[in-house]
Amino acid sequence: MLKIGKIGLSLSVVCLLAFPALASSPEGSFNNPPSSLCSNWVTAFPYQRNVLFGFGTNPDNWPEDPTGSGRVDFQPGVNCEHYGTNDADWYGSDWGDGDGIEWFDQDPTATVTATRQGVIGIYDDESTSGWITLHLDNSPDPNPLKHVYIEMEYYTDGSGNLGNPQYSLPAGTSLATCPDYSQETLADGWTRLNVCVAFEPNPEWEEITLSFNVDDYIQGTVLVDYIHVATECVVPEPATMALLALGGLAMLRRKHR
Repeated sequence: MLKIGKIGLSLSVVCLLAFPALASSPEGSFNNPPSSLCSNWVTAFPYQRNVLFGFGTNPDNWPEDPTGSGRVDFQPGVNCEHYGTNDADWYGSDWGDGDGIEWFDQDPTATVTATRQGVIGIYDDESTSGWITLHLDNSPDPNPLKHVYIEMEYYTDGSGNLGNPQYSLPAGTSLATCPDYSQETLADGWTRLNVCVAFEPNPEWEEITLSFNVDDYIQGTVLVDYIHVATECVVPEPATMALLALGGLAMLRRKHR
């Protein structure tokens, strides 16, 4: 069940029908494309999977998963936008979940005119927390490497804190390289974050979780405008394969100590 309240979006994270509040273009391109951060990115726009999550509509109106799981399925043109070449094969099994977050029809931090329409998070509160999880299914190609690229825009103030993206993966898949990331402060005080990670081998699915936290007894704000994810399953170049092999040997050495 979807609930809106101060501790409230018993939410499966989904997004809007149209994206007037998002900085990304209507074509689903990124402000900072994957190749700008991930030097080993292979596929061209629109990429293998390219999914844009925004929050421009009230979650009370989002369609619930008919199985009663409490999640909401990502439905193209209804609550999410898909652009990737493989998206049509997999969006039917994508889903989102979460709790402890409030929805705002416009940016509550704006002092004059709110230019961001539809954001989620915790505003001017204390002693509270929340989280959202995005689940994306993949083409089960037996390639040895998977890239996941994330762009989001968020705002924090006071004791508010947005945790780094955390990843859940099927057994047998692990983080292949440390994340590359960049962040920039935008004109309205929000921050644009870009993260690129690699998993080995290509998993059947990945889940991305964000945590929202405000300290005890200290007012704070943490908000998210949109989350944009692209993925690709690739055969890495020989030099990259050598680095992955070295990383695997290092892990084995640590295990045997």
